[in-house]
Amino acid sequence: MTKATAAVLAGGKSSRMKTDKALLDFGGQTMIQHIVKELKPYFDRILVVANDAARFCNLSLEVVPDVIPGYGPLSGIHAALCSAPTRLTFVVACDMPFVNGALARELVELTGDFDCAAPIVHNYVEPLYAVYARTCIKPIEMCISEGRLKVIDLFSRVRVKYIKEAELSDVDLTRVFFNINRPQDWANARAMAGKDEYRPRRGFEGLPPFICVTGTSDSGKTVLVTGLVAELRRRGLRIGTVKHAAHRADFADEGRDSWRHYRAGADVAVVSAPEKLLLARRLDRELPLEEVLAYFQGVDLVVVEGYKRLPYPKILLHAGDPGQVDRSGLVAVVGPPVEGYGVPSFDGDNVSGLADEILRYFGLGEGYVKEG
Repeated sequence: MTKATAAVLAGGKSSRMKTDKALLDFGGQTMIQHIVKELKPYFDRILVVANDAARFCNLSLEVVPDVIPGYGPLSGIHAALCSAPTRLTFVVACDMPFVNGALARELVELTGDFDCAAPIVHNYVEPLYAVYARTCIKPIEMCISEGRLKVIDLFSRVRVKYIKEAELSDVDLTRVFFNINRPQDWANARAMAGKDEYRPRRGFEGLPPFICVTGTSDSGKTVLVTGLVAELRRRGLRIGTVKHAAHRADFADEGRDSWRHYRAGADVAVVSAPEKLLLARRLDRELPLEEVLAYFQGVDLVVVEGYKRLPYPKILLHAGDPGQVDRSGLVAVVGPPVEGYGVPSFDGDNVSGLADEILRYFGLGEGYVKEG
């Protein structure tokens, strides 16, 4: 077995969480203790990288500071590599409560002679659940000196082994790579761990309640979404919708003025008309669903099509084989009952009953009709 160190990065500001994520309680211990405990059987040494060692003085953890402070995760990775006694170091962020020690060790063994081994999960490189070799120290210092501070900037300077999902052990990768940024993420994590019941009455703080309609391709999700929108609108609710598209999306119709604005290179293009507002924003990455929901003001509920592998409130639509789905937050099944899921099942044409269940879930009561 290859000798390796594990390093937990705990120097973030937790600005969106509004409290220190590393010290959140997780089943009677801090999250940082929980992560270290999970990794300990698989690594020769465990380091916590943080500049304020006093935060962890009562936790019996080995804490090392940044050698070059003030440059985010790159500083943390650099400090870990400078302190580690082994050639390879597995690096993980302190906001990933479902870190899997066996999977981390597997990444170490897959690294070989490469400078770095990084998994690709859901088409996204995970640089803070990756293995780095000592040979990355100088390239990191070069990135910092040039002001290139994204971890991904390092990858163009070193030999990276990108590890696809199919090459990894059969574990729930959505769960493993779930990270905590906001209070609602923490509620979701506790629900996933069985620590608390997840019953979001208002959704993410400052955002409307939302529920995802999930299922396989061509299972009829759009038909169900449109049916729910009509039923909930009939009851007086203001409804928003989101379609999660794996393919490229275009703005308005080709040849129209709005299309020409966007094609000209506008980063944000808006069409404002008396009866509607259309918006297109150019992105360099896909936004998390909670950031998409920030656009929805003045609605009572958002019905989302997609996101079956994430721990959001969801409805599962299937015709007999539900496939792989994250059951965290599962509200109902549309189709044949699924043994062991413990949620109500509805026929596809019982949209009214399904609407009642959704309103009960969000604490609005059966048969709710909005007043006013």
